[in-house]
Amino acid sequence: MLRPVMPRSAHNGQGGEVAQWIAQTCLFVVARRDPCARHALPRGAPSGPERTAMTLETPRLSSGARWMPGGSPGASARPESSPPGETPAAAPQGVADDPQRAVYRRVFLPLWGAAVGLQAGFLVHDVSAAWVITAAGGAASLVALAQTAATAPFFLLALPGGTLADLYGRARIIMIVAAVLSVVSATLAGVAAAGFAGPMLVLAVSLANGCGNALTTPAWQAMTPELIRGERLPGALALNSLGINIARSIGPVTAGFVLAWAGPPAAFALNAAFFAAVAATFGAVGLRASARPAASEGFWPALAGGARYVASERPLQVVALKATTFFFFAASFWALAPVVVAERLDGNGGMLGLMVGSAGVGAVTGWRILGALRRRLDLDGLMRLAGLVAAAALCLVPLAGHPAVFAGLQAALGFAWLIAFSSIHLAAQLRLPTWVRGRGTALYLIAIFGSMATGSALAGLVTDAAGLTVAYLVAGVGLLVATLVARQLKIAVTTASPTNAAPAEQKRDGDR
Repeated sequence: MLRPVMPRSAHNGQGGEVAQWIAQTCLFVVARRDPCARHALPRGAPSGPERTAMTLETPRLSSGARWMPGGSPGASARPESSPPGETPAAAPQGVADDPQRAVYRRVFLPLWGAAVGLQAGFLVHDVSAAWVITAAGGAASLVALAQTAATAPFFLLALPGGTLADLYGRARIIMIVAAVLSVVSATLAGVAAAGFAGPMLVLAVSLANGCGNALTTPAWQAMTPELIRGERLPGALALNSLGINIARSIGPVTAGFVLAWAGPPAAFALNAAFFAAVAATFGAVGLRASARPAASEGFWPALAGGARYVASERPLQVVALKATTFFFFAASFWALAPVVVAERLDGNGGMLGLMVGSAGVGAVTGWRILGALRRRLDLDGLMRLAGLVAAAALCLVPLAGHPAVFAGLQAALGFAWLIAFSSIHLAAQLRLPTWVRGRGTALYLIAIFGSMATGSALAGLVTDAAGLTVAYLVAGVGLLVATLVARQLKIAVTTASPTNAAPAEQKRDGDR
């Protein structure tokens, strides 16, 4: 049986090693039969029975050592994809044979686990907030507004967040935001315990979490290609997509159990603990491993430069538009799930957590067959598949009179969600040069979360006006039509790769 061995150092209180062990265990469990997942495993990792005895102990960095992910030991030249002004760092000693393997095991996996924890924390709050509003007798539009509050900030803050990540360090941004959100969630837990957490206060904290998500998501998505390069990058990007869906299982299910057994104050306190652990991990592991940019321009010029770049890059705009055609309609499923559980299934917060968490089962299924699907379909074909599956799930919700049926539809949507998000993510990241990756990442994240916010709010209004059945049928038919129309939008990646030089460097090269 596959069972990575807990490193001895983990018992001595080294949190980064424990996070690495947890992340590696999750990866091995889902990767045993998926070629794409194996592609992301460290090169030379044993397979079959040999993995049973595998340990995750890796060479240690000497005291004070710093290194550039993806570099080679003792490298003094700046890597080709380093942003202008970025200071390279020394590589860890003892890993001259394969420095990327050490980066993957010692840095990427612990940070990936922390990123999953961050998203799980957001979802713990989202489920808890939706149930607090539902239990208070709020209208369907008010319940759906909880998801809108959590996603709407991407309209305003994703591009500034990407700019900050490009200028001042991606790990540092995530660490600071997670620490602030931990304090906010702990405060909400105290207020809820005192009995003063009404729907409007919960919505306000949902908005704060949405702001934090808008600032941290571009940083993490742009940080992955900085850490992992070459042949391991597609697997790492797909693993990020799986991580979001793992969080969709862990967060809602955990929130459901905590709501059922201890109530909203405990759920909000757990959320604070998630955020605190994320801040600690990125502070301990991310700060020493991520690139250390030397901000050569101010915030506003950098923001304007990023806006000019995305305005001139039609292929990236097509990726964003393709994302909108899917997520605008698919968001209705989860936005109205609390109403379905309360009105159709006569359930409670625990059932809501299990229903939403069922999406993770479909996501893991999608991950396990993603490699096979990619061998048969390009990115455009995968987006069509995701759209058709999600449209069918939406149209079948009115027939779901039993929790098991609704859970199955949640799993189908989770499958489609992973396929769509991983395809959009891969299409965008392979087009983005390093110097503007944070800001370019923000563009398609604005498209995803902005369409989710708008779609969720409209779904709530349609439900109030015409009922759940009409709302789900409108979303399902709309997604089907949008999927067919969007066939003209091509996002399949060509062999051309973006230049990693900033505009100033490109101009100097052209003058030579």
